[in-house]
Amino acid sequence: MHRKKIKADDHANLMGEDQNAKGPYYGSLSQDPIEISELSKPSQATHVTQSTANVFSDGRTRIDFVLVWEADPQEQEGQNEETSAESEVPRWRRAVDVRKTWRKKFLNKLQAAGICIEKHVVQDEKKVVHYVLLNAPWSVLCYYAEDLRLRLPLQALPNQASNWSDRVAKRLAVPSLLHEEVPNLPLDYYTCHFKVNKLAWFLGSNEQDTFFSSTQRHRILYEILATTPYGHLKQGEVGVDRLLSENVFAAAFPLHEGPFALPADRLAPESLTERQVLFQYWARWRKWNRYQPLDHIRRYFGEKIALYFAWLGFYTGWLLPAAVVGTLVFIAGIFLMLSDIPAQEICESEDQYQMCPLCKECPQWQLSSICSMFKAGRLFDHGGTIFFSIFMSLWAVTFLEYWKRMNATLAHRWDCSDFEDIEERPRPQFTAMAPMTMENPITGAEEPYFPKQNRVKRVIAGLMIIIMMRCTRLRRSTKMLSPSKCLSSSLSISTLLPSTLHSSREVLQFGFITIFVAACPLAPLFALLNNWVEIRLDAQKFVCEYRRPVAERAQGIGIWFYILEVITHLAVISNAFLIAFTSDFLPRLYYQYTRASDLQGYVNFTLAYAPKHFASQHNVTCRYRAYRDESGRYSLTYWNLLAIRLGFIIVFEHVVFFIARLIDLMVPDIPESLQIKVKRERYLAKQALAENKVLFERKEVRATSSTMQTAPKDWERGGTHENQEPTPLQTTTSTHTLAASPEAHPQHQFEPEAESP
Repeated sequence: MHRKKIKADDHANLMGEDQNAKGPYYGSLSQDPIEISELSKPSQATHVTQSTANVFSDGRTRIDFVLVWEADPQEQEGQNEETSAESEVPRWRRAVDVRKTWRKKFLNKLQAAGICIEKHVVQDEKKVVHYVLLNAPWSVLCYYAEDLRLRLPLQALPNQASNWSDRVAKRLAVPSLLHEEVPNLPLDYYTCHFKVNKLAWFLGSNEQDTFFSSTQRHRILYEILATTPYGHLKQGEVGVDRLLSENVFAAAFPLHEGPFALPADRLAPESLTERQVLFQYWARWRKWNRYQPLDHIRRYFGEKIALYFAWLGFYTGWLLPAAVVGTLVFIAGIFLMLSDIPAQEICESEDQYQMCPLCKECPQWQLSSICSMFKAGRLFDHGGTIFFSIFMSLWAVTFLEYWKRMNATLAHRWDCSDFEDIEERPRPQFTAMAPMTMENPITGAEEPYFPKQNRVKRVIAGLMIIIMMRCTRLRRSTKMLSPSKCLSSSLSISTLLPSTLHSSREVLQFGFITIFVAACPLAPLFALLNNWVEIRLDAQKFVCEYRRPVAERAQGIGIWFYILEVITHLAVISNAFLIAFTSDFLPRLYYQYTRASDLQGYVNFTLAYAPKHFASQHNVTCRYRAYRDESGRYSLTYWNLLAIRLGFIIVFEHVVFFIARLIDLMVPDIPESLQIKVKRERYLAKQALAENKVLFERKEVRATSSTMQTAPKDWERGGTHENQEPTPLQTTTSTHTLAASPEAHPQHQFEPEAESP
């Protein structure tokens, strides 16, 4: 199926591609409460200015967030029909009125919180679309930046990001095939948590328009939207997420920053916007063999999405050696299939082995009829499979250990190391409905709290559901094990799953290539090819097709890492049982040591004769695959093989788990170089903080001295008397005091700390 051609971008404009869209101008920056009144008639509609700039109609105020809802043109919203009784009001009319009331309260609360609001309406014959543009002024940004504990830069330093292949290529003085210089590389910074009363210490604090990045502004707006109530708190009527689920709003999102496509005149690389850089150097199919620009992704989409793509790229890179080994094992299976003695015996047996019917109505069949199927099974069932199962189990453990190191490096570089302990905030619905509060031992703040007993019940209920679903999938997969067709189809299904699953799809894939690798050594190769396509496909969707998501911070891939660890342990157990009970490896090995080393006569060894009562009843003598005597009881060979199989499982698990534990001990979770870097950066950050303090104090001294120079001298005033009080000096008001003034933020009253920075 051919992929549709990417059309012209319309995500930067609120009104889409229709340049003739009309709608009334509504809701400027007035301080009056917002009235959601009836729409103007189409004849009174005025043109809405189309612009790629994300600003209000005044051309200056930035659009930080957009709320959208739709209405029926026939629906006179804002005017209730007069009826004699409430029961006479149609149900749909009551629902519309409730949504209108919630929407009005919500928008009024936003405006009371200091948010600037502007409304636009677009109407056609089918629907009316309302766009509400939101902007957080400087005072609101400062308040919530401190409340959310945002980290802001103190001092810039060069970006020190590098990749191992690039470092190796530089040492060998050869060009790196995976590295590419991406323009506008984000700088690294020494950062600390924002404090309003120490505003002047931060880098760029005198530029209010650019001091907070676009992703930080989006986070602040989303925090306000997520915590603003519009009804009863105890009923969870708080936040924009609930309003979206109740269809009060159709969408809530930040805007992309301009179009992704490059202009016709082809700007210089340094002149490209952040979105254009991502499109040109990341979301292109011809960049399949290049490293992802993770710092650019983080700057535009936030840490959570950047960490997802970092994990996906890291996982894909580690699939390369697994795919190479798996392909070699598969090729070895081809040569073994061509020279396999049991396969030759089956194919040349003709009418020698007459097999028993597979069902009551089924006829007898000849063993030679499964010649092709038996040879195909030999591709995956040989001694190399044992080696590959052990290899993949240790590969999974090593992969997770090195991802820990990679994750720690990225979390430090992106200032997310303490996010889960200090910055992560509870969901607004949880905050509103939690039965009690408890002091956070780390931050010292009162936070909502669910009793441990209630949490345990919910966790157990969730685990039971997950275990049941996992057991069902494992049972189905085991039945169809004869997983390579099953595994290949499963990998295909996981590839075709909706891309909105993202991380859950890759866990699924990780489980297939580790738990069932004994059934198909080519699974890592299929996964590698799938991920190469998926990285660029997802990148193209994020940059070109999806709305811009709200930038979220994260410290890692979250619960998915622990799921991967569980899958890694399950993979060892699963592969041990698959090899022991579904493979011919152990029976062949037993036959070689007890009967014939060249496997001559192995097929006859694995077939039992039908019991005498079955032969007399059906008047036929036939064979079936089992280790039983003529009476139908298990033979001594069966019990010997059972003991060997159980012993193999125990030895296999202990050896693999022991080596995995050694790898865990030998590979530290945090690289030693990173530990030294963290300590040094803390030291340098203190120095930068002290330098900023000195500079700020010098500015204050200069301001004071200039004031003293303009003040009248004692001799100019005619002298001073002994008990005369000196004239107080007039000091200038600092920028951070103005930003934190209560008048600038009507809802959240706060004042700066008294001490000097």
